[in-house]
Amino acid sequence: MGPAFFILSSGRSGSTLLASMLNMHPQVHVPVELFGLYSALPRALAWYGDLRRDYNRRLLARDLSYLGQLAEFGVRFDVEGFIGRLERSGTGLAAVVACFYETLRVDAGKPLLGDKTPNHTPQLPLIEQLFPAMRVVHLVRDGRDCAASSQRARRGINQRNVYELARLWPRNNTAIAAFGARHPGRYHRLHYEELIGDPAGSLARLCGFLDLSFDPAMLEFPSGEFARRNATLLDQHANLARGVLVDNRGKWRSTLGEREVRLYEFMAGDALRRFGYSLSTPAHDEPALRLVGQAATGYRRLRRGLRAARIESTRWLAIVAKRFAHRRPPAG
Repeated sequence: MGPAFFILSSGRSGSTLLASMLNMHPQVHVPVELFGLYSALPRALAWYGDLRRDYNRRLLARDLSYLGQLAEFGVRFDVEGFIGRLERSGTGLAAVVACFYETLRVDAGKPLLGDKTPNHTPQLPLIEQLFPAMRVVHLVRDGRDCAASSQRARRGINQRNVYELARLWPRNNTAIAAFGARHPGRYHRLHYEELIGDPAGSLARLCGFLDLSFDPAMLEFPSGEFARRNATLLDQHANLARGVLVDNRGKWRSTLGEREVRLYEFMAGDALRRFGYSLSTPAHDEPALRLVGQAATGYRRLRRGLRAARIESTRWLAIVAKRFAHRRPPAG
């Protein structure tokens, strides 16, 4: 039990577009994003106590039904099916994650399941440990377009500035490419620009990598439920309703400021060139802009860290309280 493949990328690289296309294939199911599965669950699993006890398994199953975007998108999670699988499989992290995936796959009624969650990229070593035969689809998009798109799509505490994005994009893509260098037979690189320029050819090559036959229905993704729900529920995915936007590249030239471009290319230039993107300016640092970016990034990370700690402590207290209440003998 486990995913047939992972789609890994840096944020705003077009992974939702690719998932919308793949979900139209009769043999493939790609769920909504499952962030937290590898970043939070490994730490939290001990909170549930002995998973050989039915009550503890039910607490875990209930919480997993809210993982990532499942609840936001109204995705049904078969709690009883998960509990039954876990009871037969074991109690460790590998068993929990595999049973979670299998529950989603069975409910979708398709033989292959892929996980499309950009936030999984930093946990790639753990994922590889849990699923040694995993296959990776590496989706790469011009980092400057990713930065421009990210700034438009995210607001408030989740917004990342150009400084941080210029650090994240090389780190994420280099880590995924390193997996490909170690396991070339289980790695497929797909450029976003190639996907929108030649969707049929790109998808045919991807299907070959996944041992699938190409299905033209994948090109009709705007009519699929996955694309429709993303376009309806999330503003940043509204373009999915419009089909493939063949000119959706190079938008950074009109969106990012000149100083932002210089800073981004100074920090991420080597990685941009490595993945086939040419630079528009000579390498040039912007110390003042970088300093502001560092300060803003530190402040945002502190706020996010405090919020995450508050959420995790509240969840832990709730789980412990429910376990304690369940163990107490009835009054009288």
